[in-house]
Amino acid sequence: MVQRMTLPRALRSACVGGVLAYVALAGCTPDDNAPAPTTSVAATEEPISDVTTAPAEVLPPEKPTLMTSNDAIGARAAAEYFLSLYGYVFQTGDLAEWDAMCDPESEFCNGVRDAVDDHVASGNVQSGGSVAMSVDKVIPPSGALEEYEVTGRIDQESYEIVDSDGALLTSVAGDSELSTSVFLKMDESGSWRVRAVVIGAEQ
Repeated sequence: MVQRMTLPRALRSACVGGVLAYVALAGCTPDDNAPAPTTSVAATEEPISDVTTAPAEVLPPEKPTLMTSNDAIGARAAAEYFLSLYGYVFQTGDLAEWDAMCDPESEFCNGVRDAVDDHVASGNVQSGGSVAMSVDKVIPPSGALEEYEVTGRIDQESYEIVDSDGALLTSVAGDSELSTSVFLKMDESGSWRVRAVVIGAEQ
């Protein structure tokens, strides 16, 4: 069984909840050598609004009806749908559909699940980061290979992560044309299970 998990820069940053990309603002302390002001101007206090902008509702990706077929068409639709869930789970913390498609032994699935759990527990909020896959080919099961292999390229849009107080933790530029392979098979219940995902490897 293939069990490789390789994450590119933007996806890896999302998986750690932006902690490693935390940017501390510098250069904001006063200069000790700066001359003291000779005049003072009475400041006019402005009322502080307590109205905050509510985050936009994040809708789950639409599940394609083509996923019901146990063939190359169904495998392609399932792989595209699964990767579209990546950004959604970090934006919402909703892992229901992700878990429903994950093989329990998949390192990639478990790694993302753990990262989302840590992300939610810390109170961080992500906006953006949606992922879309463009499929190049679907390789059917053959010989010892039990899964369909769906290969192609993925694009991830830019995203920001803020903490529970709304302070910006990290802002990450998107990635595009990342080579990707998804290994998956349909189980006895008629549900697709993702066994492994390889991102960033040459096809």
